[in-house]
Amino acid sequence: MICFFKFPLEDSLGGAELHTLKLARHFADHGRGVKLFTSDQKLFRLFEKNNLPRQRIMAGPEPVSRAALWHWPITYLRARFAFKKILKSIPLESVCFFQSLTEKIVLTPLAVRGGIKVLWLEHKVPGRWMRNNPLLQSYKRLGKQIRIITVSNFAKKEFINLGMAEKNIQVIYPGIRTPPYFPSLVKEGAGGLFTIGVLSRLDPEKGVLNFLRHGLPYLQKHQNWEILMAGSGKERLEIIELAKSAGLEDRVEMIGFLEDKTDFFSRISVLAYPSRVAESFGVAALEAQAHGVPVVAARLGALEEIIKHGETGLLVDQDKPEQWGEYLEKLDSDRQFAAAVSKNGWSASQKFSEGRMFQAFDRLLI
Repeated sequence: MICFFKFPLEDSLGGAELHTLKLARHFADHGRGVKLFTSDQKLFRLFEKNNLPRQRIMAGPEPVSRAALWHWPITYLRARFAFKKILKSIPLESVCFFQSLTEKIVLTPLAVRGGIKVLWLEHKVPGRWMRNNPLLQSYKRLGKQIRIITVSNFAKKEFINLGMAEKNIQVIYPGIRTPPYFPSLVKEGAGGLFTIGVLSRLDPEKGVLNFLRHGLPYLQKHQNWEILMAGSGKERLEIIELAKSAGLEDRVEMIGFLEDKTDFFSRISVLAYPSRVAESFGVAALEAQAHGVPVVAARLGALEEIIKHGETGLLVDQDKPEQWGEYLEKLDSDRQFAAAVSKNGWSASQKFSEGRMFQAFDRLLI
């Protein structure tokens, strides 16, 4: 059996959750039993929607905030009690993927002693929530007993800097579907409608509101420009109000969270990826490239592993926000350049196929 565990501080629905679902469906399609154990309501519903086995467990808040750490003694006891019951139902030949700090600290020693193979899935880079965490030493000690899977070389380096052993860390890039390339995928521009896509959680660290503040003057300058925004989050209402205050609400369309993004990519001329924090990967940017959509992204974290500036996309320096407008205008006005970026980005995306990812994970189970 392949078991997935996730007990986060807050429920979320993004790249990590969709990655988990993708892996579970792959294993299930190939005859492996799978089951999710989680307190994350959104991930639980994803598995429910896909008719995959799941069990809702409440174990307390993940110890990655000051308040949650105050509750850690109670969380530890509740989680230990719940996890011991779960272990009794798991066959010895099972493989467990742990994604949040709670099960990594509490369940890893129990599972390892019970002869169960444990793998830690690290979708994020370690930030202050880990570097200043009093549980860090326990995390580092337990990390010597298992294999850690990161989603980029950038993330791997961050965990090595944290003190984790390089030999215990393996990079497996998130895989995407790579459709055939069609030159017609280069959408409009040079006087025609130029649609800027944003595909992201609408939270401060993703930089969408900040991007819009820099982008609205360009919408006022270019009457053929519009923004199509997919995602949900804390900044949604602020984004709506900002567009209204500029009198551009009719050219900033918000369509909410998307599980199937095919239609979204067919509508946009370029994808803007304005993250304000170092990304552990950047699946949305890669998916855009695979659909022949040029990408303009922040020069942060693992995005430089996906995008080669000026060839497969464009990277904006954090201290030069004016580059957002400059690069978007370049793609709008120079269609030959946009077509080259589109084709090069599509070609680069081929090494991140789902097939390669599944093969790498299948080898871990041997």
